[in-house]
Amino acid sequence: MEVVAFILLLFCISFCGFRRTKGLGLDSSLCLRGIMVLLVVFHHLPPDSNAAIGYFQSACGRYAVALFFFMSGYGLMTQYVKKGKEAVMQGYLVRRYTKLLLPWLVAVLLFYFAGGCSVTWQNVVENWRTGESIVPFGYFVEELALFYLLFWVAYRFFPKAAALAICILGTLGMVGAFIAWGWNPHWWISSMAFPAGIATVYMEKHFMACRTVYAVAAAVLMALAGLLPNFTGMEDLQFKLLRFSLLFTPLACWVVYLLWPLVRVRTAAWVPLNFFGRISYEMYILQGLVIGWLSGCDLPCASLLVLAGAAAVGWCVWKFDAFALPRLVALLQRQPKSSL
Repeated sequence: MEVVAFILLLFCISFCGFRRTKGLGLDSSLCLRGIMVLLVVFHHLPPDSNAAIGYFQSACGRYAVALFFFMSGYGLMTQYVKKGKEAVMQGYLVRRYTKLLLPWLVAVLLFYFAGGCSVTWQNVVENWRTGESIVPFGYFVEELALFYLLFWVAYRFFPKAAALAICILGTLGMVGAFIAWGWNPHWWISSMAFPAGIATVYMEKHFMACRTVYAVAAAVLMALAGLLPNFTGMEDLQFKLLRFSLLFTPLACWVVYLLWPLVRVRTAAWVPLNFFGRISYEMYILQGLVIGWLSGCDLPCASLLVLAGAAAVGWCVWKFDAFALPRLVALLQRQPKSSL
């Protein structure tokens, strides 16, 4: 069934139109990020009464989050290759964590004043002990923070050849720890997409030389992975989730990565999807606030109100980030004057 849901997801992406994109660069991936955040919001809405739509709604969130993690790893590694180690690592922690945590802190404050969360040290420690988040869907931010730290350790202190292995092993260690601690599967089911994005940059020349062949091979491997329980006799939920995390996640991301430059996007659809792509991070972490506000709404258009509300709040926080982030980063990176 995961294969069916993924094929439907690819159909939604490929149905968007006619203009050719240029791969997963910052600009050309805006449309993809817009599609992914819309799928995440759709995933968190109340389940649809139609069985087929309801199943797609429950499954599409895994792929969307995995693609966000994949693009994070791919983007970090692409910058590392293009700019060099020294340029990327200089001020890396300040830049990355300021950009990651400032919108999250704004979201925490909004949730706090709305009465949706309690921000105390005891609450924070208890949430980490049980695998909960201060704000709804906040695990995404917390896991990205761990990925950024893992990338910094691997590529700051180890050679490039060994750093990829460290990222893979580190992510596997995170998956194993989350499972051992009994945390919700959403913490680890999409995690392997991050090192898959990093590894893609290592193999990019080979991928681009035979794009279609690799895409078909990845899709076939996904189909075989879907048949794996039939050969092993293992049907329990834990096995299915592990199969998705270790096999489906990287394979699905590679299929999208390989096929995305071939997707043609309608000019009319390009602008709104780019808009959602630009505010995708803020929209992701603030959607829970809007869903909570409208949870008792029985209007037929409640889902559209959630989407519009998440986009509006996300845009406001994005505008604040655009004003505050450069100034905050410059302030944190300012070198104190030495006294002679």
